[in-house]
Amino acid sequence: MPSAGKTISITVVIFLLSVSLVLYLASHKKDIFLPVVVDEAVTVSELNRVDVLPLSVAIQPQKTVSSVEAGTPVAEQKEETIDEVLQLEDRNENYPTVGDRVSTVVARRHGQVYDAVKIWQASQSDTAWKAVHSIPDGLNLSVEQQLDGREFIQIDPLKIESLVQGDRFEIAIAQANQTYLATVEEVRSEDDGRSVTWSGTLQGIDPPNTFSITRGNRLIVAGIATPQALYSLQADGEYGWIVDSATLFVGGDEPIEVTPDMNLPHAEHTDS
Repeated sequence: MPSAGKTISITVVIFLLSVSLVLYLASHKKDIFLPVVVDEAVTVSELNRVDVLPLSVAIQPQKTVSSVEAGTPVAEQKEETIDEVLQLEDRNENYPTVGDRVSTVVARRHGQVYDAVKIWQASQSDTAWKAVHSIPDGLNLSVEQQLDGREFIQIDPLKIESLVQGDRFEIAIAQANQTYLATVEEVRSEDDGRSVTWSGTLQGIDPPNTFSITRGNRLIVAGIATPQALYSLQADGEYGWIVDSATLFVGGDEPIEVTPDMNLPHAEHTDS
């Protein structure tokens, strides 16, 4: 029996210690946090690429960041971080700050909300798409269409969306073995912001040297005119294709022509 009494006493002591620990933690919970160490090399442009660091956390070089140390509500922290991005100098001399670019993007889509950081990051890229070496799923192409010489691409819809008047970006066409430098000369918004068209010229080559890109919700279509050929582009979401319009099968896809009258003067909204 003494052994049983000793066991009961130990159990009671352990129980009391457990209760005391719980009460202590509850009364000191504000002092307990999981630290996130931010490397000094991380910049605002890398926020979306750091999985453990949300956009709402301020960057402090060689500093352990916590909700206690931040000292402000999450919503306010995020607002301050985005404000820093909006005040950055834009790469397009027609737009003094990133905020001016973002405002233009939002206005032509009739107030649709965009992530300012992602718009800025997309605007830093020199290209809007890259070639892929296999046929992406979901394009719904016939066997003939898969074999008619189309170049399959992965496109960045946000790069297209971020373009403003005066921007320059690269148009790569593997079939032509060329990368053209394109300048956006006009942007117009139609159908209450549900359709936006970017048009301009390809630098350094003789006419025809024009392009026109239209984006709706998911679908992107484009026509690119060069002295060698007229190329058609179509993408659904992130994947699509480019092809010399002359090689399209009869009765299949319709070529997307780029003509001067595509620059309609009565658009609902333009960047200029």
